[in-house]
Amino acid sequence: GEGWTLGVTAFSRRKALDLLRHLVLARGTAVSRDALIEHLWPDIDPEAGANRLHVALHALRVFLKQALPCAGASLLQHRHGHYLIDIDALGTVDAFQFADGLVEARRRVRKDDLSGALACLEQALPLYRGELFADAEDVSFEAPRQSFRNRHREALSLMVELYLRQDRADAA
Repeated sequence: GEGWTLGVTAFSRRKALDLLRHLVLARGTAVSRDALIEHLWPDIDPEAGANRLHVALHALRVFLKQALPCAGASLLQHRHGHYLIDIDALGTVDAFQFADGLVEARRRVRKDDLSGALACLEQALPLYRGELFADAEDVSFEAPRQSFRNRHREALSLMVELYLRQDRADAA
């Protein structure tokens, strides 16, 4: 489908954006209420955290219904104290396409399919658009941010290595 970008200005509450980011990073896996509270408000008592989470969830639901009228209502799911985003209904996430492209490139290298691996990297690398959630101040994003930085360096290094192995020093 059509691509859209999440930006701070689209959200009435900054924590709703951070909440969405945490749920998206979970890639469709449910995240506990307590883990979300800990990520979003690390030094808050549980009752106040639950209240703040409720407010952020409401703001997120409002945003999703406006941004994606057809799927917005069902994107955010809640079961037994856990929340998840239906990642398939959300659409493609460039960061995941980038990461998956690197995984596929590695797989093709193991199968000695260097041209296929290069094709994967050539498609994946443009999807890396710099720091993950660069505008986010939440320190809990630093680990995934570093992980994507490392993957980017690895993808670049692998691409250079594969070009050199194919005697394409000019491309490397």
